[in-house]
Amino acid sequence: MTRKVWLALLLLFAWSSESWAEGMDVDAVYFYGNDSLTYCEVYVSVQREVLYYATAGEDSVVADFSLIASLSEDGNVFLSDTLDTRDAVSREYEANSGAYFPYTFGYFIRPGEYVLDVTLYQLGGRKVNQVRKALDVPEMNGEFGLSGIALGAELSYSDSASSFFRKGVDFTPNPSGLYGSGLPMLYYYLECYGLRTDSLRPDDSISVRRTIYYSESGEPAKKPSVRKIHKPGPSAVISDGFPAYTLRTGTYQLELVVQEAGMPDRTTRRKFFVLRPEDLELGRAVELDAEFRNMILRSAGNILDSIDPDSALALMDYVMTRQDAKRVRNMDTDGKKRFLYEFWQNRDPESPDGANIYFARVAEANRRYTFLQNKGWKTDRGRVLIIHGEPTHIERRYVEAQKGDYEVWYYDQLEGGVIFVFSDCSGFGDLELVHSTKRGEIYNPTWAETVNTTSRGLR
Repeated sequence: MTRKVWLALLLLFAWSSESWAEGMDVDAVYFYGNDSLTYCEVYVSVQREVLYYATAGEDSVVADFSLIASLSEDGNVFLSDTLDTRDAVSREYEANSGAYFPYTFGYFIRPGEYVLDVTLYQLGGRKVNQVRKALDVPEMNGEFGLSGIALGAELSYSDSASSFFRKGVDFTPNPSGLYGSGLPMLYYYLECYGLRTDSLRPDDSISVRRTIYYSESGEPAKKPSVRKIHKPGPSAVISDGFPAYTLRTGTYQLELVVQEAGMPDRTTRRKFFVLRPEDLELGRAVELDAEFRNMILRSAGNILDSIDPDSALALMDYVMTRQDAKRVRNMDTDGKKRFLYEFWQNRDPESPDGANIYFARVAEANRRYTFLQNKGWKTDRGRVLIIHGEPTHIERRYVEAQKGDYEVWYYDQLEGGVIFVFSDCSGFGDLELVHSTKRGEIYNPTWAETVNTTSRGLR
């Protein structure tokens, strides 16, 4: 993906603070183990671009590294697994090609809540990255039900002995759940349990209905497809695939419904993502949930590496002092770039993503609140969003009889809990700040009377 597209993605979507380690993805899928234990299969992918490769010959390079997966309960580690391995590729290999090294860890564990840590080490034991993931291991019913859905990048049917071989299927997992131009086909694997094996029944097959939904709206993104599968016994493997690249950039839900004559339907769902750079280059409208926005943002690098310094400075009115503005006014381009790096580093040394967060909020404010010729980041709601981030809760009252349109934003984390009230004072749809309990903001405890509402208890 080009830097231009990554930057476009960064500037389109709001920030999410979900934890993630650059260059690694971890997924867990649950299968029936036995009457008391669930089989948990953990899939790990390490992006090759984060590994150090050394020359191993005229035509190849290698990366030696270790993966350690540990399970803990109530803060105590009770299981640890180590993989010491080598990844060898040709000298012509390009680290930014998007390729990754996949691996699977498997555990039989009792149902419950656990914490999974997967850590990558390289170069003499140096910690490169770590992913922490909460596991809520369910009790799997071997008499009736479905396993989770494992998402994959490749699928074949063979007698392979690879670490991804399971019940006749050679399956390469894709823990990121991300598909599109770089990985066009989405493959999936799951197991169905408790099938009827009554020899007197003439129908020895099950039907699998596959539907893809838009994750945000819940509306179908494609027409459902139905496939019949022979019942080999009391359990069956369901594995298939479809071209995900035909879907536009966005977040989706894959729903699989197994139908068996005389039995209730078995249903399971799994989220996945589609990213097509051409959608962004063509300016198509896309809807991404917070998890996908975070996935894009974490991959975009530091926006200060690519943004025009004059453009950046023009958008920093809410964080720069008059002295800052005066100081930078006569600087050349290099000086302004140095100022930007120093400014964001000094603003919050503990948050290296401060600039990314700020400019992503600016872009989100423009997307949400631009009104006529007024850019969204210059509106009252845009200013509050950029400075304080997403509210804990928003109360909205629109187009109600004898009431003016208004919004009340609640920030539980600020000063013990504050509110911002925005009202359509002009009657043209642009909401202005009329009251806030935040120190330094406009304070008007009679705001409810001025906007002709019946709201109370917000002062």
